Amino acid sequence: MTGLINITDGDPQTETAVVAGLAFSAAEPQLLERGRIYSVTDTTGRQHVLDTQQHSERPHRVGPRKVETFDPTAFLDYTGRFLGEESEDVELWANLDQRTITAVLNAAEHAGKAGWADHRAVLTLRPNKQWTTWLGVSGQLMTQVKFAEFIEDNQDDFIDPNAATMLDLARTFTAKKSVDFESSENLANGARGLLYRETITSKAGEKGTLEIPSAVTIALRPFQGAEPYRVTARLRYRIEDGNLGIGFKLHRPDTVLEDAFDSVIATVEAGTPSHLHVNHGIG
Repeated sequence: MTGLINITDGDPQTETAVVAGLAFSAAEPQLLERGRIYSVTDTTGRQHVLDTQQHSERPHRVGPRKVETFDPTAFLDYTGRFLGEESEDVELWANLDQRTITAVLNAAEHAGKAGWADHRAVLTLRPNKQWTTWLGVSGQLMTQVKFAEFIEDNQDDFIDPNAATMLDLARTFTAKKSVDFESSENLANGARGLLYRETITSKAGEKGTLEIPSAVTIALRPFQGAEPYRVTARLRYRIEDGNLGIGFKLHRPDTVLEDAFDSVIATVEAGTPSHLHVNHGIG
C-alpha cells in the first residue's frame, strides 16, 4: 500500500527533494479538501499530501489560540464574535477553584463531529484588593494599635456600625494604650464590654469598660468589577496578662465567593445564545 507523506513535517532537505521530484512528475494533483489539501503522486508512485494553508491569504481556521480576559464584558465581547444561534460546536466551562470561565469555541460538535478544541477564551476573575485584605486578617488577633490602624485604613468598608462609629472606636483603642484589660462581659444591647484598669500614674487603679460590637457588617467585592456583597465580620479577642489581642473573623467567606461566582456565570449565560449553558468542570 502506498504511504501518505505530509511535506510540512520533517527535514527541509527531504522536503526540497520531494518538491523537486514532484515538479518533474507529470502526475495530476488530486483534490482532498477544496481550496486547501491536495494529494500528488510522484514518478515513483508515492503519494504526498500538500497543505496549502501557509500560502493562503487567510488561515482556514482560527487556532490554536487562547485569549484571556479579566471581566465578563470583555469576555462576552470576544466570544460574541464567534457565537450565533447555531453555534453547536461551542462549550462553556466554569471552574470555581481557578476562578475561571472558559469558552471552547471549536469544541466537538453536537452532531458527533470532532473539533480541534484549541481556540479558547478564558475569563479569569481576579480578587478585589479589599477582599484579599480582609481575608488576610480574618481570624488573626492584633494589638490595640494595629487594630485601630486597620479600622482607619479600611473605614470605607464598614456599613453597620458605620465608618464614623468605627473610627471613634479606633480612637478609643489608641487612647487606652496604658491600661490593663482584666475581663469581658455581655452588655444588655448585645455588645461586649472589655473591663480594664488604668495604669498611668494620674489615674492608676481607675476602672472602666470599653464597649465593642460583637460583629460588624462590611461591603466587599470578591472579584474586580463585581457587585459589593454584605459580609459579616465577627470580633474576636483574647485577654492575657493584661494585654488585649483583638481582630475580625469573616463569617463564611467561601459562601460569599460562591454566590459571586454564580452571579458571573448568570451574566455569561445571559449574554450568550439560549442553547448554551455553563458546565462545571475543566473543559
